[in-house]
Amino acid sequence: MSDFDSDNLSENEWEENGDLAWNEFDWELYLREQEVAIHHYLGFYEALKASPERIDEVADKMGCRNLLVTRGKRGNLLFDPQAGVLASPNLSSEVVDRVGAGDAVLAVTALCVSQGAPAEVVGFLGNLVGAQAVATVGHRHPLDPERLAESIHLLLG
Repeated sequence: MSDFDSDNLSENEWEENGDLAWNEFDWELYLREQEVAIHHYLGFYEALKASPERIDEVADKMGCRNLLVTRGKRGNLLFDPQAGVLASPNLSSEVVDRVGAGDAVLAVTALCVSQGAPAEVVGFLGNLVGAQAVATVGHRHPLDPERLAESIHLLLG
């Protein structure tokens, strides 16, 4: 792992906030579970390669109500049972560092979906968040809600 000392309570924000801190075993277990899910997804995706409704069918086979596929400079695809497959364009003007952008997109879009936001809003916000995340090197700054709101107002008038 890393040389980060998670036992140093004075510098560990998770401990100070009362959140659960994961140990190395917890992370390994989580990553193994994710690896299995990814293999299932890729297996379904490859098996349905010839189907024009591939993303719908993969989502159905995996038991997903919604499925978001980030595609970098090609934007994202969102499958929603009511709306079908929606494509949202890329909104980033510069890419400095891609690390963590997917995590930021997932954090915001999962919250939006759980609150019943329309599919168009989920895709749009996901791309705005991704654009903000890729413009920052190495997680130096968290997502800025004010900057996000400014981008929304600028793009939607």
